[in-house]
Amino acid sequence: MHSTVFVMAQLRAQEIVTNRDVVSELIHKSFLKRGVAEQRLVVQQNRPKPKLAIRSDGRAFRQQWYEKKDWLCGSEVRQGLFCWPCLLFKPRVSTTWTLVGFKNMQGFLSDCQKHEKPKSHMEAYKMLSTFDISERVDIIFSRARREEIERFNEEVNGPFKDVAVAVACNPLLPWSIGTHTCHVVVAERRWHSFPETLCFS
Repeated sequence: MHSTVFVMAQLRAQEIVTNRDVVSELIHKSFLKRGVAEQRLVVQQNRPKPKLAIRSDGRAFRQQWYEKKDWLCGSEVRQGLFCWPCLLFKPRVSTTWTLVGFKNMQGFLSDCQKHEKPKSHMEAYKMLSTFDISERVDIIFSRARREEIERFNEEVNGPFKDVAVAVACNPLLPWSIGTHTCHVVVAERRWHSFPETLCFS
């Protein structure tokens, strides 16, 4: 039974990456809502790099741009450029790069640089680069969340650590930092949940 289900999933995935516009398929049904077999095959096939007839303000799309930006992909059906990592792992963050498609060839380089800066793009890029075709996507997200918590803990490990310890020991007392008075909303002893337990007034 399990082998039959797996084979059917592989056939569906193969159909997506060979017979249709992959980007349009992923917009219709996101990568994260697909089965493991489909996810693996989509990642294995790599980003689509079709020839596009996009032109704006006298400037046309150039095929070599795919090589300059290793996250760039395209859709023949939508005649637009997309961000492959964001399309897979952060599908609703940037409308232009994951839903509509980028078509402003005049501002291509500057808009690419703007898209590369946000944390959401960097996280999606890292998830794709560390994606193991033998590993489930929920495990990848779990690891990414753990790394995000560790980064946050390192940032607040300085002046706020003593405050966090004091609050954990006596969660009902208000305390202040500068001109802000803080009250504990939910007392949790887990250090990583500290930022989620406070409100400033």
